[in-house]
Amino acid sequence: MYVAAVALVLISAAPLVGRGRGNRGRWATRAGAYVALAGVALVIVGLVFSSRGTSIRLTLPENGPPARAAGWEFTYAGRQGAGANRDLIKIIAERGGSRFVALLAVESTERDAAGSRWINRTIAGDLHILLVETKSVILMPTASVTHEGWTALPARIPGTRSTVSLLGTQVTQDLAKLQYTSESGKTVVFEVTKGRPALMDGYAFALRRLTVTSSPDMSSVIAGVDLVVTGRGLREKVVVEVSTKPLTWMPWLGTALILAGGAIALVRRRLGRGL
Repeated sequence: MYVAAVALVLISAAPLVGRGRGNRGRWATRAGAYVALAGVALVIVGLVFSSRGTSIRLTLPENGPPARAAGWEFTYAGRQGAGANRDLIKIIAERGGSRFVALLAVESTERDAAGSRWINRTIAGDLHILLVETKSVILMPTASVTHEGWTALPARIPGTRSTVSLLGTQVTQDLAKLQYTSESGKTVVFEVTKGRPALMDGYAFALRRLTVTSSPDMSSVIAGVDLVVTGRGLREKVVVEVSTKPLTWMPWLGTALILAGGAIALVRRRLGRGL
């Protein structure tokens, strides 16, 4: 395929050389067509090469060891807030002395956000970083409220006997009052606010969202919160797809040459008529 692309360029360039030697006046009048033809060749070659890029998926733990793809080393450096219900996934890419930071936007209320893309453009081509999936350890403590009162259903931290439970209905979209029970049975009451993780016994609890369901007659209401838990071996992970698209500038340059060739041909024609 690459050989065919190069052959196409040579064939397209042949009129520029052969006809130019034989009749320079004729070449001048047809210069626009030759420039446009070269542009078409560049567009085709660019599309061929850009479609032959590589693609690989990486799983990156937060602040974990880097993973390598396309000659770069990628590290997940955590989340940072970017407004209401919006976070930025921070991916650091390094290669030799080069470095750039990709910020992938996600909805902070979603459990498994995906779809955001970052493009790093260079003369050699484009490097695409696509967010495929986020993998978090999420607890969902709930509280059921009826006419008889409320009942808490604790959520257990994976791999331990420690639990987190809601305290009654003291929960909103941005704040929840919780009780942490350690493996030894010790209980601590704490609050967690959206955007400000709460630290407890080596864990960090981040409020993701509030969920509320109710019966048709409103006789019972179940409220719950999604808590992202990190610390003590628990880390959020992201899955990203890294893909390369070589020589993506070629189709753009070819398009510019096609337009320039048309403009040259138009000017030449008008000058010829004027003479």
